[in-house]
Amino acid sequence: MNDLNDILRFKSQFFICTVARAARALFECGITPDVVFTVDVIDSNYDFFSGLDFSKTLLFSSVGTSKKITSKKFKAKFFIDATGILGQELNRYCKHHILSGSGSSVSVQGLSVLLSFKPRSITITGQDLVYTEGERFNSGATYATDQQLYENFDNDATRYSLLTQENTYKRTSSDLKIFHTQIETLVAAAKANPKFITKLINSSKGGALIKGFKHQKFVDFALSKDALSNKNIDDFSAMLHRATVNQNDVKKYMIRRGREVSQIMEYLETLLDHYRQNENLQKSEKICQKQIKLNKLQSRLPLLIMLIRPLHWRLRENQGENEMLVRSMQIEFYKKYHSFVTQWNLALLNEK
Repeated sequence: MNDLNDILRFKSQFFICTVARAARALFECGITPDVVFTVDVIDSNYDFFSGLDFSKTLLFSSVGTSKKITSKKFKAKFFIDATGILGQELNRYCKHHILSGSGSSVSVQGLSVLLSFKPRSITITGQDLVYTEGERFNSGATYATDQQLYENFDNDATRYSLLTQENTYKRTSSDLKIFHTQIETLVAAAKANPKFITKLINSSKGGALIKGFKHQKFVDFALSKDALSNKNIDDFSAMLHRATVNQNDVKKYMIRRGREVSQIMEYLETLLDHYRQNENLQKSEKICQKQIKLNKLQSRLPLLIMLIRPLHWRLRENQGENEMLVRSMQIEFYKKYHSFVTQWNLALLNEK
Protein backbone atom coordinates (compact mmCIF):
# COMPACT_ATOMS: atom_id res chain seq x y z
CA MET A 1 0.00 0.00 0.00
CA ASN A 2 2.92 2.38 0.65
CA ASP A 3 4.00 1.90 -2.98
CA LEU A 4 0.51 2.85 -4.18
CA ASN A 5 0.42 5.93 -1.97
CA ASP A 6 3.79 7.02 -3.39
CA ILE A 7 2.57 6.48 -6.96
CA LEU A 8 -0.57 8.50 -6.18
CA ARG A 9 1.57 11.33 -4.81
CA PHE A 10 3.81 11.53 -7.89
CA LYS A 11 1.43 10.29 -10.58
CA SER A 12 1.78 13.46 -12.69
CA GLN A 13 5.51 12.75 -13.16
CA PHE A 14 5.30 9.20 -14.49
CA PHE A 15 3.61 7.30 -17.27
CA ILE A 16 1.99 4.67 -15.08
CA CYS A 17 2.01 1.27 -16.75
CA THR A 18 0.43 -1.79 -15.21
CA VAL A 19 -0.38 -5.38 -16.01
CA ALA A 20 -4.11 -6.09 -16.14
CA ARG A 21 -4.10 -8.08 -12.90
CA ALA A 22 -2.85 -5.10 -10.87
CA ALA A 23 -5.11 -2.47 -12.48
CA ARG A 24 -7.92 -2.83 -9.96
CA ALA A 25 -5.58 -2.13 -7.03
CA LEU A 26 -4.48 1.11 -8.74
CA PHE A 27 -8.04 2.27 -9.40
CA GLU A 28 -9.05 1.53 -5.82
CA CYS A 29 -6.24 3.82 -4.67
CA GLY A 30 -7.37 6.66 -6.96
CA ILE A 31 -4.77 6.04 -9.65
CA THR A 32 -5.80 5.78 -13.30
CA PRO A 33 -3.12 3.85 -15.19
CA ASP A 34 -1.84 5.42 -18.41
CA VAL A 35 -1.06 2.04 -19.99
CA VAL A 36 -2.40 -1.44 -19.28
CA PHE A 37 -0.80 -4.61 -20.68
CA THR A 38 -2.56 -7.91 -21.31
CA VAL A 39 -1.13 -10.74 -23.41
CA ASP A 40 -3.00 -13.88 -22.31
CA VAL A 41 -5.64 -14.73 -24.89
CA ILE A 42 -8.15 -16.23 -22.44
CA ASP A 43 -11.65 -14.98 -21.63
CA SER A 44 -11.12 -15.21 -17.86
CA ASN A 45 -8.80 -12.19 -18.11
CA TYR A 46 -11.94 -10.10 -18.51
CA ASP A 47 -12.28 -10.24 -14.71
CA PHE A 48 -9.27 -7.90 -14.52
CA PHE A 49 -11.17 -5.28 -16.56
CA SER A 50 -14.76 -5.75 -15.45
CA GLY A 51 -16.37 -2.67 -13.89
CA LEU A 52 -13.33 -0.40 -14.37
CA ASP A 53 -13.16 2.81 -16.43
CA PHE A 54 -10.25 2.59 -18.89
CA SER A 55 -11.39 5.51 -21.05
CA LYS A 56 -8.20 7.44 -20.19
CA THR A 57 -5.92 4.42 -20.51
CA LEU A 58 -3.97 3.05 -23.48
CA LEU A 59 -4.44 -0.69 -24.02
CA PHE A 60 -1.48 -2.81 -25.14
CA SER A 61 -2.79 -6.28 -25.91
CA SER A 62 -1.62 -9.28 -27.88
CA VAL A 63 -3.25 -10.20 -31.16
CA GLY A 64 -6.09 -12.57 -30.30
CA THR A 65 -7.10 -10.91 -27.02
CA SER A 66 -10.75 -11.57 -26.14
CA LYS A 67 -13.20 -9.14 -27.78
CA LYS A 68 -14.87 -8.78 -24.38
CA ILE A 69 -11.74 -6.86 -23.42
CA THR A 70 -10.91 -5.03 -26.66
CA SER A 71 -14.51 -3.87 -27.10
CA LYS A 72 -14.30 -1.86 -23.87
CA LYS A 73 -13.67 1.86 -24.16
CA PHE A 74 -9.96 2.80 -24.01
CA LYS A 75 -8.20 6.03 -24.89
CA ALA A 76 -6.47 4.07 -27.66
CA LYS A 77 -5.72 0.42 -28.43
CA PHE A 78 -2.43 -1.00 -29.66
CA PHE A 79 -1.76 -4.61 -30.53
CA ILE A 80 1.61 -6.16 -29.86
CA ASP A 81 3.08 -9.44 -30.99
CA ALA A 82 3.49 -11.69 -27.99
CA THR A 83 5.38 -14.44 -29.83
CA GLY A 84 7.75 -12.65 -32.20
CA ILE A 85 6.41 -14.59 -35.20
CA LEU A 86 3.95 -11.94 -36.39
CA GLY A 87 6.68 -9.35 -36.01
CA GLN A 88 9.06 -11.39 -38.17
CA GLU A 89 6.31 -11.79 -40.76
CA LEU A 90 5.21 -8.17 -41.05
CA ASN A 91 8.59 -6.51 -40.53
CA ARG A 92 9.65 -7.59 -44.01
CA TYR A 93 7.05 -5.31 -45.54
CA CYS A 94 6.35 -2.57 -43.02
CA LYS A 95 8.06 0.77 -42.56
CA HIS A 96 7.77 0.58 -38.77
CA HIS A 97 8.70 -2.63 -37.00
CA ILE A 98 6.12 -4.57 -35.05
CA LEU A 99 6.40 -4.33 -31.28
CA SER A 100 7.24 -7.82 -30.10
CA GLY A 101 7.04 -8.75 -26.46
CA SER A 102 9.75 -11.03 -25.11
CA GLY A 103 9.27 -13.42 -22.21
CA SER A 104 6.63 -15.74 -20.79
CA SER A 105 4.83 -13.30 -18.48
CA VAL A 106 2.92 -10.12 -19.20
CA SER A 107 5.23 -8.07 -16.94
CA VAL A 108 8.35 -9.24 -18.78
CA GLN A 109 6.74 -8.65 -22.17
CA GLY A 110 5.53 -5.22 -21.09
CA LEU A 111 9.05 -4.32 -19.96
CA SER A 112 10.51 -5.47 -23.29
CA VAL A 113 8.05 -3.28 -25.22
CA LEU A 114 8.81 -0.24 -23.04
CA LEU A 115 12.55 -0.78 -23.47
CA SER A 116 12.09 -0.65 -27.25
CA PHE A 117 11.05 3.02 -26.94
CA LYS A 118 14.39 3.86 -25.27
CA PRO A 119 12.82 6.00 -22.52
CA ARG A 120 14.92 8.13 -20.18
CA SER A 121 14.06 5.88 -17.26
CA ILE A 122 11.91 2.92 -16.23
CA THR A 123 10.95 2.35 -12.61
CA ILE A 124 9.39 -0.94 -11.54
CA THR A 125 7.62 -1.51 -8.26
CA GLY A 126 5.65 -4.41 -6.83
CA GLN A 127 7.82 -6.83 -8.84
CA ASP A 128 9.20 -8.57 -5.77
CA LEU A 129 9.43 -12.05 -7.39
CA VAL A 130 9.59 -13.76 -3.98
CA TYR A 131 7.13 -14.78 -1.28
CA THR A 132 7.28 -13.21 2.15
CA GLU A 133 5.13 -15.85 3.82
CA GLY A 134 5.91 -18.73 1.48
CA GLU A 135 2.44 -18.44 -0.02
CA ARG A 136 1.79 -18.12 -3.74
CA PHE A 137 -1.10 -15.69 -3.23
CA ASN A 138 -0.93 -13.34 -0.28
CA SER A 139 -1.75 -10.02 -1.95
CA GLY A 140 -4.98 -8.29 -2.89
CA ALA A 141 -4.61 -9.14 -6.60
CA THR A 142 -6.14 -12.60 -6.26
CA TYR A 143 -8.82 -14.17 -8.45
CA ALA A 144 -10.84 -17.38 -8.22
CA THR A 145 -9.16 -18.85 -11.30
CA ASP A 146 -5.72 -18.56 -9.66
CA GLN A 147 -6.26 -21.36 -7.20
CA GLN A 148 -7.70 -23.60 -9.93
CA LEU A 149 -4.66 -22.98 -12.11
CA TYR A 150 -2.14 -23.80 -9.41
CA GLU A 151 -4.00 -26.43 -7.37
CA ASN A 152 -1.65 -29.21 -8.54
CA PHE A 153 1.60 -27.31 -7.96
CA ASP A 154 2.00 -28.65 -4.39
CA ASN A 155 5.00 -26.93 -2.74
CA ASP A 156 6.10 -25.04 -5.87
CA ALA A 157 5.82 -21.69 -4.05
CA THR A 158 8.90 -22.58 -2.01
CA ARG A 159 10.85 -24.59 -4.56
CA TYR A 160 13.61 -22.03 -5.25
CA SER A 161 15.50 -19.25 -3.48
CA LEU A 162 16.43 -15.79 -4.76
CA LEU A 163 18.84 -13.25 -3.29
CA THR A 164 16.96 -10.16 -2.12
CA GLN A 165 17.90 -6.50 -1.88
CA GLU A 166 18.46 -7.06 1.85
CA ASN A 167 21.20 -9.62 1.07
CA THR A 168 19.09 -12.48 2.37
CA TYR A 169 17.45 -15.35 0.54
CA LYS A 170 13.69 -15.77 0.16
CA ARG A 171 11.68 -18.63 -1.27
CA THR A 172 10.05 -18.39 -4.69
CA SER A 173 8.29 -20.55 -7.26
CA SER A 174 9.42 -21.97 -10.57
CA ASP A 175 7.40 -19.49 -12.62
CA LEU A 176 8.74 -16.44 -10.74
CA LYS A 177 12.27 -17.87 -10.98
CA ILE A 178 11.81 -18.04 -14.76
CA PHE A 179 10.46 -14.47 -14.91
CA HIS A 180 13.40 -13.23 -12.82
CA THR A 181 15.87 -14.87 -15.22
CA GLN A 182 14.03 -13.48 -18.25
CA ILE A 183 14.11 -9.93 -16.88
CA GLU A 184 17.85 -10.12 -16.22
CA THR A 185 18.46 -11.61 -19.69
CA LEU A 186 16.32 -8.94 -21.34
CA VAL A 187 18.12 -6.12 -19.55
CA ALA A 188 21.56 -7.58 -20.27
CA ALA A 189 20.71 -7.71 -23.98
CA ALA A 190 19.46 -4.11 -23.95
CA LYS A 191 22.55 -2.85 -22.11
CA ALA A 192 24.81 -4.57 -24.64
CA ASN A 193 23.77 -1.85 -27.08
CA PRO A 194 26.28 1.04 -26.70
CA LYS A 195 23.44 3.52 -27.36
CA PHE A 196 21.39 2.24 -24.42
CA ILE A 197 20.85 5.14 -21.99
CA THR A 198 17.71 4.19 -20.05
CA LYS A 199 18.05 4.34 -16.26
CA LEU A 200 16.52 1.23 -14.72
CA ILE A 201 15.22 1.55 -11.17
CA ASN A 202 13.75 -1.23 -9.03
CA SER A 203 11.80 0.29 -6.17
CA SER A 204 10.09 -2.95 -5.12
CA LYS A 205 10.54 -3.22 -1.35
CA GLY A 206 12.22 -6.32 0.04
CA GLY A 207 12.04 -8.17 -3.25
CA ALA A 208 14.57 -10.05 -5.32
CA LEU A 209 17.79 -8.43 -6.43
CA ILE A 210 17.59 -7.89 -10.20
CA LYS A 211 20.87 -7.43 -12.06
CA GLY A 212 20.92 -4.37 -14.27
CA PHE A 213 18.58 -2.36 -12.03
CA LYS A 214 19.55 0.19 -9.43
CA HIS A 215 17.60 -0.44 -6.24
CA GLN A 216 16.20 2.83 -4.94
CA LYS A 217 13.12 3.96 -3.04
CA PHE A 218 10.37 5.22 -5.31
CA VAL A 219 10.11 8.52 -3.43
CA ASP A 220 13.85 9.15 -3.71
CA PHE A 221 13.79 8.60 -7.46
CA ALA A 222 10.62 10.68 -7.91
CA LEU A 223 12.35 13.62 -6.20
CA SER A 224 15.51 13.27 -8.31
CA LYS A 225 16.34 15.18 -11.48
CA ASP A 226 15.96 11.99 -13.50
CA ALA A 227 12.19 11.89 -13.02
CA LEU A 228 9.82 13.68 -15.43
CA SER A 229 8.62 17.13 -14.44
CA ASN A 230 5.29 16.40 -16.16
CA LYS A 231 3.80 13.96 -18.64
CA ASN A 232 1.56 14.26 -21.68
CA ILE A 233 -0.40 11.12 -22.46
CA ASP A 234 -1.76 12.63 -25.70
CA ASP A 235 1.77 13.17 -27.03
CA PHE A 236 2.68 9.62 -26.03
CA SER A 237 -0.40 8.22 -27.78
CA ALA A 238 0.37 10.26 -30.92
CA MET A 239 3.92 8.90 -30.95
CA LEU A 240 2.58 5.36 -30.73
CA HIS A 241 0.20 5.98 -33.63
CA ARG A 242 3.10 7.20 -35.75
CA ALA A 243 4.95 3.97 -34.97
CA THR A 244 1.97 1.77 -35.77
CA VAL A 245 1.84 -0.36 -38.88
CA ASN A 246 -0.52 1.37 -41.30
CA GLN A 247 -3.20 -0.25 -43.42
CA ASN A 248 -1.28 0.11 -46.67
CA ASP A 249 1.64 -1.83 -45.21
CA VAL A 250 -0.72 -4.58 -44.08
CA LYS A 251 -2.33 -4.76 -47.54
CA LYS A 252 1.09 -5.00 -49.17
CA TYR A 253 1.99 -7.82 -46.81
CA MET A 254 -1.25 -9.70 -47.54
CA ILE A 255 -0.90 -9.41 -51.33
CA ARG A 256 2.71 -10.60 -51.29
CA ARG A 257 2.14 -13.35 -48.75
CA GLY A 258 -1.07 -14.37 -50.54
CA ARG A 259 0.89 -15.12 -53.72
CA GLU A 260 3.58 -17.00 -51.80
CA VAL A 261 1.12 -19.08 -49.77
CA SER A 262 -0.85 -20.01 -52.91
CA GLN A 263 2.39 -21.14 -54.55
CA ILE A 264 3.33 -23.22 -51.50
CA MET A 265 -0.12 -24.86 -51.61
CA GLU A 266 0.52 -25.88 -55.22
CA TYR A 267 3.91 -27.41 -54.37
CA LEU A 268 2.49 -29.29 -51.39
CA GLU A 269 -0.42 -30.71 -53.38
CA THR A 270 2.03 -32.05 -56.00
CA LEU A 271 4.26 -33.65 -53.35
CA LEU A 272 1.31 -35.08 -51.44
CA ASP A 273 -0.11 -36.66 -54.60
CA HIS A 274 3.31 -38.14 -55.37
CA TYR A 275 3.63 -39.88 -52.00
CA ARG A 276 0.04 -41.12 -52.08
CA GLN A 277 0.38 -42.66 -55.54
CA ASN A 278 3.91 -44.09 -55.37
CA GLU A 279 4.86 -46.88 -53.01
CA ASN A 280 8.61 -46.45 -53.52
CA LEU A 281 10.41 -43.40 -52.18
CA GLN A 282 12.32 -42.61 -55.36
CA LYS A 283 11.65 -39.08 -56.62
CA SER A 284 11.48 -38.06 -60.25
CA GLU A 285 13.38 -35.03 -61.50
CA LYS A 286 10.11 -33.07 -61.54
CA ILE A 287 9.38 -33.92 -57.91
CA CYS A 288 12.94 -33.05 -56.88
CA GLN A 289 12.61 -29.64 -58.51
CA LYS A 290 9.28 -29.02 -56.74
CA GLN A 291 10.93 -29.92 -53.43
CA ILE A 292 13.82 -27.51 -54.09
CA LYS A 293 11.41 -24.69 -54.97
CA LEU A 294 9.33 -25.38 -51.85
CA ASN A 295 12.39 -25.36 -49.59
CA LYS A 296 13.58 -22.08 -51.10
CA LEU A 297 10.20 -20.37 -50.74
CA GLN A 298 9.41 -21.62 -47.22
CA SER A 299 12.83 -20.43 -46.00
CA ARG A 300 11.54 -16.86 -46.44
CA LEU A 301 8.44 -17.39 -44.28
CA PRO A 302 9.20 -17.38 -40.51
CA LEU A 303 5.76 -18.73 -39.64
CA LEU A 304 6.30 -21.83 -41.76
CA ILE A 305 9.78 -22.38 -40.40
CA MET A 306 8.31 -22.44 -36.88
CA LEU A 307 5.55 -24.83 -37.96
CA ILE A 308 7.57 -27.43 -39.84
CA ARG A 309 10.58 -27.61 -37.50
CA PRO A 310 9.00 -30.15 -35.07
CA LEU A 311 7.22 -32.00 -37.89
CA HIS A 312 10.39 -32.25 -39.94
CA TRP A 313 12.43 -33.36 -36.91
CA ARG A 314 10.11 -36.35 -36.38
CA LEU A 315 10.36 -37.26 -40.05
CA ARG A 316 14.15 -36.97 -40.11
CA GLU A 317 14.61 -39.03 -36.94
CA ASN A 318 12.76 -41.96 -38.50
CA GLN A 319 14.46 -42.08 -41.91
CA GLY A 320 16.13 -45.38 -40.98
CA GLU A 321 12.82 -47.23 -40.52
CA ASN A 322 11.20 -49.43 -43.20
CA GLU A 323 10.02 -47.75 -46.39
CA MET A 324 6.30 -48.21 -45.71
CA LEU A 325 6.57 -46.45 -42.36
CA VAL A 326 8.69 -43.61 -43.79
CA ARG A 327 6.23 -43.18 -46.67
CA SER A 328 3.24 -43.00 -44.31
CA MET A 329 5.09 -40.46 -42.16
CA GLN A 330 5.89 -38.36 -45.23
CA ILE A 331 2.22 -38.39 -46.19
CA GLU A 332 1.28 -37.36 -42.65
CA PHE A 333 3.92 -34.58 -42.72
CA TYR A 334 2.63 -33.09 -45.98
CA LYS A 335 -1.04 -33.46 -44.94
CA LYS A 336 -0.46 -31.44 -41.75
CA TYR A 337 1.68 -28.94 -43.63
CA HIS A 338 -0.95 -28.56 -46.38
CA SER A 339 -3.78 -28.21 -43.85
CA PHE A 340 -2.00 -25.34 -42.09
CA VAL A 341 -1.15 -23.53 -45.33
CA THR A 342 -4.75 -23.93 -46.53
CA GLN A 343 -6.04 -22.26 -43.36
CA TRP A 344 -3.49 -19.48 -43.75
CA ASN A 345 -4.54 -18.95 -47.35
CA LEU A 346 -8.21 -18.73 -46.38
CA ALA A 347 -7.40 -16.22 -43.63
CA LEU A 348 -5.55 -14.01 -46.12
CA LEU A 349 -8.42 -14.23 -48.63
CA ASN A 350 -11.03 -13.40 -45.99
CA GLU A 351 -9.15 -10.26 -44.93
CA LYS A 352 -8.97 -8.75 -48.43
